[in-house]
Amino acid sequence: MSMGSKYSKEDYQKAALAYCMTGSSIKAADMTGIPSKTIRGWTAREWWPECLQEAKDKNQAKLDAVYSGIIEKGTNQLIDRVDNGDFVLKKDGELTRKPMSGRDLVIAIGTIQDKRALIRREPTKIISKSSDEHLRELAKTFERIALESSTSNVIDITGCVEIKDKH
Repeated sequence: MSMGSKYSKEDYQKAALAYCMTGSSIKAADMTGIPSKTIRGWTAREWWPECLQEAKDKNQAKLDAVYSGIIEKGTNQLIDRVDNGDFVLKKDGELTRKPMSGRDLVIAIGTIQDKRALIRREPTKIISKSSDEHLRELAKTFERIALESSTSNVIDITGCVEIKDKH
């Protein structure tokens, strides 16, 4: 980014993020107020990819914070529903709480358990192979071992002289 420019680093990053989001210098110009011709010129500069990545990283950090807040609020709501039940409206207009159904509890708990396993880098499913698949794998392994051992124990006798026993 050139010194003496009328644009700040934040302007470059705003333009880069807008360009990244829209894929268009014209739309990025509408979002930022920076002329599209200027943004198009920046995209050809050697510093543009780095600026684009910085803008993406900043935006990702903001989104991460927002998503974390949503997850926390949702988790608190879920705890409340598990403890106190869902809100339901009675025929007379009264709002009351009804325990979560078994189906809803299973879905909520299963989803949370799967996500926790992913975070912990634990398996989320078990893949079992049939006996036929295991036997095919073993056959391939034995074939490979047999081929390796048969070629590694070959002795080159070229140039050797045969000696016959005189008895």
